[in-house]
Amino acid sequence: MTLYISDADIELVRHSVDLLQVLQGRGVQCKSNGKYRYKACCPFHGEKTPSFMVDTAKQKFYCFGCGVGGDVFRFIEQYEGVGFLEAVADLAEENNISLEDEGFEKYVLLSLTRKARQEEESKMVFPGKGGGDGDSNLVAHEVGWPDYCVPIWDERIPSINKYAEARGFPPKLLSYLGVAGCLRGTYAGRLILPVFRDGKLVFWQARDALGRENVGKYLSPRGASSGNCVFNLERSATYDETIICEGWFSALRTGPDAVATFTCNLTETQVQLMKLAGVTRVCLCYDPDAWALKPHQLDRGFKEPPMQRALTRLVKSGFESVRVARLAGGDPDDLGGSTMREFIGDAKQVSSEIEVATLFL
Repeated sequence: MTLYISDADIELVRHSVDLLQVLQGRGVQCKSNGKYRYKACCPFHGEKTPSFMVDTAKQKFYCFGCGVGGDVFRFIEQYEGVGFLEAVADLAEENNISLEDEGFEKYVLLSLTRKARQEEESKMVFPGKGGGDGDSNLVAHEVGWPDYCVPIWDERIPSINKYAEARGFPPKLLSYLGVAGCLRGTYAGRLILPVFRDGKLVFWQARDALGRENVGKYLSPRGASSGNCVFNLERSATYDETIICEGWFSALRTGPDAVATFTCNLTETQVQLMKLAGVTRVCLCYDPDAWALKPHQLDRGFKEPPMQRALTRLVKSGFESVRVARLAGGDPDDLGGSTMREFIGDAKQVSSEIEVATLFL
């Protein structure tokens, strides 16, 4: 079953819960450090000098020692070891906030099976998790932020903020995701989307926000590969089915159960990261042009289009369910959330390589 909590209920919990009270209720000793500010020893790593900072005006926390930060939901995710929606439901129950009956019923079912799933996963050996033959790409290798980064909605980057607003992305959403902008330098005029894993910044993608024709649409950190990470994986894994999109704008437009692989070239590392996160059911929603080979792909000797290669890889990886949606009229970012849900509802189930091949005859 899918754990569902409406956006309205998520916002209700967000604005009804006080971060400082949540911290103190879990034994975090916060001391005043100025107006609306508190400090404490970080609950996520051992330290004697407080580096864990709390801003009660913004309802955010950040540890300068280990780099973990976010809002009250992020704290519960890290502290309790649960997914995003579970954190929302936990806080709602703790504070006697009523959620939609269907969503809460599904939350209870998920809670009952969570321990059993964790016990089962602890017996399995995943690449990069124990053993000498692991894939080093599954280990979280930290990268640095671009120079001159500032948080999104900083008044010094008006053109970037205007671009995000024009695309219909709420300030709170992008702030929650840690999206930034650059004041100057190589990445000026770009939205910087960070990707975290195990509390580390493992990748970022800098998207041009000025519509320039003489620069690349996307830039990434030198030496880091998008094929070694999946955007929004931790949160999407709390849902019954994970929707796989190409770009992160498309994933955001589709919903909280969607991830982005950054290109249509799905890698084995990305598949293993999904399995490691507990994903069992997937629906592939790559852009329409992924169904056919492009001239440069033909020149390089590819015989199968990206969608076919990705579907084959998913089917061979042993997921409980693999579905594919054939989009029309644009990518998810163009189509919008409601239209995307219609395509996802009509997605076709595939269970073998032969069934995959018949889709491309």
